[in-house]
Amino acid sequence: MIYLALAALFIATEWLIKNRAEKENWSRKKIAGFLELHTCRNRGMVLGLFRSRKYLPTIIQTGIFLLLSAAGIPLLFSEKAGIGAKLTLTALWAGTAGNVVDRLFRGYVVDYIRLPKAKIKKLRQIVFNLADVLILIGALAAVYSILKGGGDDVL
Repeated sequence: MIYLALAALFIATEWLIKNRAEKENWSRKKIAGFLELHTCRNRGMVLGLFRSRKYLPTIIQTGIFLLLSAAGIPLLFSEKAGIGAKLTLTALWAGTAGNVVDRLFRGYVVDYIRLPKAKIKKLRQIVFNLADVLILIGALAAVYSILKGGGDDVL
């Protein structure tokens, strides 16, 4: 139950941040030497994929969310799954849910974080949000778990 509570807390916090980003329309607002806040409406998926297809990003992301929910929520209540698997799944599920909520209620995802001083030029151009960060962390943790053999903590 604690994992669903963590996910719900993240989704609510992310929604409030996105509302503020839209209200204030952040434009390269520096918050640290390496970080900027910059409001962007992402109608596509990662890196603008499927931007010109109005409903496709929503259908794909909602489908992924439903699959994660069907397969993952029972795992969160399983005594066989370890804390690592549960945290990995929580990150993936909460991140996906945060972006799906945007798509369903706004019609796009609000992105607001930029890394203008990144060493890799392409990274300087990308605008993302905390949900994207959770999805990345969850995906990397899942890949790591699979590569190391996972034992009882495999997803």
